[in-house]
Amino acid sequence: MTNTGAARAIPDRTSSFAEVRAMYEQRYPGKEAGVYSPRDWARLEVACSVAHGPALLDVGVGAGQMLNILARDPSIGRLTGVDVVTHSKLIRPERADIRIMSVLELDCPDQAFDCVLCMEVLEHLEVMDFPKALVELRRVCKATLIVTVPYDEAESVWRNARRGGHRQSFPEEKIERFFPRAQRRFIARAKDEAQWVMLIERREPAECWGR
Repeated sequence: MTNTGAARAIPDRTSSFAEVRAMYEQRYPGKEAGVYSPRDWARLEVACSVAHGPALLDVGVGAGQMLNILARDPSIGRLTGVDVVTHSKLIRPERADIRIMSVLELDCPDQAFDCVLCMEVLEHLEVMDFPKALVELRRVCKATLIVTVPYDEAESVWRNARRGGHRQSFPEEKIERFFPRAQRRFIARAKDEAQWVMLIERREPAECWGR
């Protein structure tokens, strides 16, 4: 799919979102590690209103919340998810191809997916690995890349993060440098927590992503 011609309408996924959220909250009640908080669900809801296309890739499947919502959309013909490990609380949708794979080496052809999502992933990489991951995401993306990162998170938070926690910050100047053309959508934060920003890059036909 390209950006020429009439724009493809994004399906209303309100009922699918509610159904999947209820499924996870019933399966994992209470404050279960690895299952979304209300703020995580808020980010996911925004992403669901943007992601579209016949072929989608979710990088960082986690427990599978996004994949389960997208799997309920019949307009998506090919749905793929990747992660470095299989999450212990993964609810595997019937209609999705889930693979063990690193964002640093996506074993996929160039421009293989109309839409690529990468949420709550990049901040967990070492600083030196981030540029390579971004090149890979853009390489496999044909039309729309959707990324979420914590916006200008305090150094005291990410430098002292536990193993597997945040390894880098995304201040304004870093976002301007690496995502100069991205549309931004800020997502509400709780008191004393970092604000999250969704960065949406849309690729024009015959265009190469900037490095």
